[in-house]
Amino acid sequence: MSRKIGKHLTRKWTTITSHMEPTVSYHYEEIKSINGRIGFWDLSGNPIMRNIWQLIYRNVKVNAILYVINIMDISDESITENNLLISLLLNDECLQASCIVLVFNTFNDVNNIDESTKNQQLIKYKIKDLIDHYGNRIHHIFVDCKNCKLDKNWMDLMQQISYYF
Repeated sequence: MSRKIGKHLTRKWTTITSHMEPTVSYHYEEIKSINGRIGFWDLSGNPIMRNIWQLIYRNVKVNAILYVINIMDISDESITENNLLISLLLNDECLQASCIVLVFNTFNDVNNIDESTKNQQLIKYKIKDLIDHYGNRIHHIFVDCKNCKLDKNWMDLMQQISYYF
């Protein structure tokens, strides 16, 4: 991952995500940056495709995993399943040098999401406990993935990831 993340990368990221549809299988995009190339693997979260996750990250250097969570899906089953998958990723021996970014997909303008909604998500996904246990390997951000209206902390997070990883 590049050490310099700037407006050029933001424009490229916006281009990639501006026509997003749910991923059925997988997709790969590569972005040229000042210090080289950044590869983005978009892997479906459906149960059948999860078997492929390990094939990818065990054979490709992974600096960060952006794990997208649909904040509209509030079912206990979904929350439990996501927490299990997050735990599996954080504890996989091949990903010990990688960080996990929980991307809470808001589906609308991030600035219109009230703090209580954000706090509820942070509690459901035990973010404080994860940070206490995994330190700078775990991050979170609220983003409208469809329209790429990035959280105000997005660039800082990308710089932090590139610095540490």
